[in-house]
Amino acid sequence: MDENKLNDESARAAAKWWADRLRYGAKLDHGARTPDDFVAPLLGTYLQRRSAKDRTEEQIQAFEDALFEELMERKMLPITYIAGIDYHPTGVFVRAAEKAGIRLGGGCLPWKTHMYYMDGKVKVSYGYGAPIEDIDAMKDGR
Repeated sequence: MDENKLNDESARAAAKWWADRLRYGAKLDHGARTPDDFVAPLLGTYLQRRSAKDRTEEQIQAFEDALFEELMERKMLPITYIAGIDYHPTGVFVRAAEKAGIRLGGGCLPWKTHMYYMDGKVKVSYGYGAPIEDIDAMKDGR
């Protein structure tokens, strides 16, 4: 296995990690430092929960499968960066959501989160300034 190229198992793990944010809720950490900065995460969490009510497990699984396919399109390329979110989903996330028949708003997936493929492992920086961790080593992947 080439440790610089995303393989099926790693792409599946990456897609599942993102889909699990839809299943269980996503941390919305944008680096709030003052009391006024906490309004955005509260509003984002409200919108996240509201959106989740309209989403089925079948749609989330379809999103996971579509995201896996999106990631597999890049599997022959030596990559380090897989995908990420600043505040609003773009690119692979939007295409996967469209295929799954769901709409992703700004609070559906975690803010300031970026995923990488390094040393043959999928790693993520989950939230503002978060350390890069192996997704397999994260507590419950959350």
